[in-house]
Amino acid sequence: MNSGEIKAYTAALVDGEGTIRVSRQVSRAGVRYFPDVTIYNSDRRLPLFVQSNFGGVIRPTWHGGNRKLLYEWRVRRAEAKKFLRQIEPYLIAKREQARLALSCPLGKSGRDTTPSEYQKMEDIHRKITILNRRGRRAEQLRMELKTQGQLSLF
Repeated sequence: MNSGEIKAYTAALVDGEGTIRVSRQVSRAGVRYFPDVTIYNSDRRLPLFVQSNFGGVIRPTWHGGNRKLLYEWRVRRAEAKKFLRQIEPYLIAKREQARLALSCPLGKSGRDTTPSEYQKMEDIHRKITILNRRGRRAEQLRMELKTQGQLSLF
């Protein structure tokens, strides 16, 4: 596979098996927001393929019961932004989440931010959370954001 094919294939994995979010971490230093991308699959070869091309970490996870063992591939913070910049042109279902995650400033906590910067990070977190929800109510929230001009869904 050439570089473009690898990026397109990986974007398809993210669209179908992945999650793009902006995580919120609370500590003594304040609230910190950062991009976080994961891909889950029961076939270990897929996360290994992504790791060999883009880095990141893989860990096995099990959700109990009769469920299969899953392998989680993950990148966070600057590594997540670098990864998203490479695959964003190829994303279909999660392009808006990628754009929001890419707009999230890195390395700032509650103490290091102005009120307007903090509000921007909180808005990004809220929008991406709405985009990642499932169900009828989630669809209503997405349409409300779109009609308010806060999302550019195609």
